[in-house]
Amino acid sequence: ILSMENLEDIKVGDRVILYFGNVQSMCEVKRLFKNIVCTIGGDKFRKKDGTMVGAISNPPPYIRKATQERILEFEHRKELLCKIHDYPFGKLSTEVLEKVYKLIKK
Repeated sequence: ILSMENLEDIKVGDRVILYFGNVQSMCEVKRLFKNIVCTIGGDKFRKKDGTMVGAISNPPPYIRKATQERILEFEHRKELLCKIHDYPFGKLSTEVLEKVYKLIKK
């Protein structure tokens, strides 16, 4: 899990990356309250550590500031997922498919 981050200095309009397990999405800060950050999607996160308010999953979803480094990592991950999604797995031999399966079932 990535470390949590204090968001006391975040501003409306700032971009953040939402982490929910291995799923990531980029969103924008819509509103701020004393201790809460609200994103455009309506989700609420604690300023003290970025964790989602009312989350029941463990670990809970959380946000981090969308720094240039994190944006590049996010875009690279998105590109890899698209390439894998579009790959013609049906053309692979059974032997190669078994190797791919062993890698992804971990």
